[in-house]
Amino acid sequence: MKYFHDFVLIESYVQLRTFFFYVDSMQVNINKTTFIIRFNGIVRNDNQIKKLLKEREINDYISFLVRRNIRSDLVLMIFKCIYFISNKSFTKKRFFIGDYYSKWMKIITKTYFFSDLYYLDDGLASISAYKSICINTRKVNLITEFNLESNDICKVIKLCRVKIKKETDENKCLIIGMPMIEHQAFVNTNLYMEYLIKIKNKFKNHEISYAPHRYENIDNIKIIGSLGFNILNIDMSIEDYIEKNDKVPLHVVSLYSSALIYINSFYDGVKVYYFYLNCSDISEKFRGNAMLSYEYMKTKTNIEQVE
Repeated sequence: MKYFHDFVLIESYVQLRTFFFYVDSMQVNINKTTFIIRFNGIVRNDNQIKKLLKEREINDYISFLVRRNIRSDLVLMIFKCIYFISNKSFTKKRFFIGDYYSKWMKIITKTYFFSDLYYLDDGLASISAYKSICINTRKVNLITEFNLESNDICKVIKLCRVKIKKETDENKCLIIGMPMIEHQAFVNTNLYMEYLIKIKNKFKNHEISYAPHRYENIDNIKIIGSLGFNILNIDMSIEDYIEKNDKVPLHVVSLYSSALIYINSFYDGVKVYYFYLNCSDISEKFRGNAMLSYEYMKTKTNIEQVE
């Protein structure tokens, strides 16, 4: 099938990275592609997207700054997007969607119901998205690095990469942070610090660094630093950090961060662990996704569990 134009709807670095992995793997020509980017005002998130666009020499794209929970700005953005797309007289459109659960992306895909849809890998959220997609009636495609199976509704396009061998330091451990406090993912905000201390005790004979998530609050990061963690200040994804460094920590651990899956898939020689949470400690809103993530890591990967 020859497409006349592609539209790529993005709001995170991982989504955009997945699209470019797909382009490279499938040798897709992006000359007839329009990127529509929603920046959310989180500096590290927005800067990582801009940096990747610059690296790929994408200078012409449509962008909106719409912060979270500013509904009027979001509605205005949706109308502008639909107006722009509708004014393009392409007889065939293909949409690459960064987030299955994004409200503005859902509205656009429903507006152009007869267009082909390609959902992009968006971390471990892709697992729950896959389950939701499979009970729909509209046939779609899912571009992912996870081990998911195609079916009558969802065609899975699996991205595969050759593992890179990394030199490691057996005396070092890297903890990948998550915005659990900021997203109120625990029933008690003190639990995140308690779990970090438990991880620290598991690797007490190692030099431990903590890589904050881009959504973590600076005040919470300072508290973590005061607990004896060496804070790793980087302006890139943790996967890119590992790729760009010749020698990395032997041990990499997190609660259920998507980065664990990617690091385990991308790099050889690094020992990857997930720290299993007590289900009752997780707030109801996040509990389902957390359990799906643990189930996937336990059954589909060789990532080790610690608790």
